Amino acid sequence: MSTLKNISPLLARGDWSAAENVLMDAASQRGATAGVFYNLARVLEAQGKDNEMIPWLRKAVAVDPNHSMAWYELGRAQMAHNPQAAEKSFSTAAKLSPGDQDCWRHLARLRMRLGDWEGCAAALQELPEDTETLSIAYRVACETADTAQQQSRLAPKPANAPQLTTPYAQRHS
Repeated sequence: MSTLKNISPLLARGDWSAAENVLMDAASQRGATAGVFYNLARVLEAQGKDNEMIPWLRKAVAVDPNHSMAWYELGRAQMAHNPQAAEKSFSTAAKLSPGDQDCWRHLARLRMRLGDWEGCAAALQELPEDTETLSIAYRVACETADTAQQQSRLAPKPANAPQLTTPYAQRHS
């Protein structure tokens, strides 16, 4: 696709309008690649045209079902209006790129939002323990009636919490 020869400098200098024109031309060509559709969606996003991204990302994954970045961006674009579709897109992206922690985080968040506690717990297994994942794991433990011991282990502990050396009952008896 000779129309793409000038795209790199346009992207490098953030000339989104000109890049959109070049990519639209390339997207209209027979045999347009998933990369063309994906990059067109990203250029549209850079211009604040988020509502125009989804059709181009769908074309990208139709041309190349293994384009994990297109699946990821499709999930991001779907989150606000269609969380079920976003969950499916992120699931596909995670299968294609199992080391992508951003994907697993979005999956854990969406599955929690959707009340899919088992799926949420599975996504958490792919992530390191940190403040957010422990908080989500605590919510999963509460929602699934996990043991009090597990809930206690996961309960957020404020960094500035006062440490009592003598039990309250003994100090006030």
